[in-house]
Amino acid sequence: MRVRIGAVHKRQSQKLAICMLLLLLGFDFKSALSEDAGSLYHARYVLAGFLTRSVGVCAKNKREAQWYLSGLDVIGNEELRAFSKAFPNKVNEWMKEGGTIMNDRVMSNGISEACSFAKQERDRALGLAKQPISVPSHNTSRNRAESEIEYFSIFDGTCKVKFLNRDSFMKCDPKVKFTNYKSHYSSFEFSSDNGASVFIFEGGRDRQPNLENYVLLIDKVRFGVVKNGQIDGVEGPAEGECHMHLNKDASIFYDIKCDVFARDLRLVFNLYLTDITGFEKH
Repeated sequence: MRVRIGAVHKRQSQKLAICMLLLLLGFDFKSALSEDAGSLYHARYVLAGFLTRSVGVCAKNKREAQWYLSGLDVIGNEELRAFSKAFPNKVNEWMKEGGTIMNDRVMSNGISEACSFAKQERDRALGLAKQPISVPSHNTSRNRAESEIEYFSIFDGTCKVKFLNRDSFMKCDPKVKFTNYKSHYSSFEFSSDNGASVFIFEGGRDRQPNLENYVLLIDKVRFGVVKNGQIDGVEGPAEGECHMHLNKDASIFYDIKCDVFARDLRLVFNLYLTDITGFEKH
């Protein structure tokens, strides 16, 4: 089943319905989110920022500085290195948060107590560094081969993303790419930082219960930083939906909303392109 940009025909609804709303109400989903990857990333980078600031407060020489900094192994695995490259601004924000915690502890309890606590945190960081966060990250192709593409369209609008902190949205690039492949797969591709970071949601099944609502059922997510046409990041199975709202003759598009849960990665993605001003089909 394909959505045809510029020539959408009415299709029958399929019995298959993977509903993200029902998933959001599930017990397993809530349990997974209690330790989602975003929260774990945040905790580790705050701890790293705390230890970095501890060097300036507590270290009396180079040897002691290196001792504290050995705790930075907590953010030294492959997955977190890829995350650091993809989201440098967010990483800096979290590191500064850790530094502020150290400063506040000094002001509240004095240098001696703060440094004693920092030594404990350094040991805790080394323990955390041995614990995996999710699946190992690896390189994956940014796009399928051009020969596989049936057509693609680029939409312009207002983009926002929420997957690290579920209480607030971050801005993303104002363009979203929708691709139909000859293999009957489709994908929605979002990006941030002027294309430096990419989020791709793929699915092999879709439905269109009415002419104004196209739904792609997602079964795979890929995201990371783009380097030399490749994504240096993570991919994994996913479940959820991307909805595209349009008028009956597909001459006007209103919004694209993807709500996706990657269970193995322990991440929830909410990426929305709203107030669509136009599109180009290729």
